[in-house]
Amino acid sequence: MEEAAHNATYSETEIKGDILRMYSSSIYQKLNEYYRKEDIFSIINKSRDENTHSDFLAWLFDSH
Repeated sequence: MEEAAHNATYSETEIKGDILRMYSSSIYQKLNEYYRKEDIFSIINKSRDENTHSDFLAWLFDSH
């Protein structure tokens, strides 16, 4: 794999192998498990809505 990192061209087989190694690594598995957890925004289908996040933070930090 180090040799492939120095080489600018990857074969399709090398790319597939790297992807499979990434998916099977324990670090990837832990990160995937952590980030797949549902939160309030994903439950209400607003996980990619910046305005919803901003409104929530404004409400959270409002001192009134």
